Amino acid sequence: MVSVRVCSCLSHASVVDLIAYESQSAFINEEVEGILQSVVDEVLEKKEYKEEDVPSWIDAICDGVMARLAAVKPFKYIVHCTIA
Repeated sequence: MVSVRVCSCLSHASVVDLIAYESQSAFINEEVEGILQSVVDEVLEKKEYKEEDVPSWIDAICDGVMARLAAVKPFKYIVHCTIA
């Protein structure tokens, strides 16, 4: 099972910044899901589960998702991945 969670962050925002952020930051869920699925497929394709490889897979998934999301919308992101 692979679980990947993403959230975008805005630090030290004023109310005006927050309103502008909300109107500009709307992601299309299908777009985000496509990015997540693509990165997970690339990293885990044809891999056999080995517990010692999991930390490097998690790093690769998080880094890949963050890079692709930042290319779409240049915000700060928090990406969390769990492989169990």
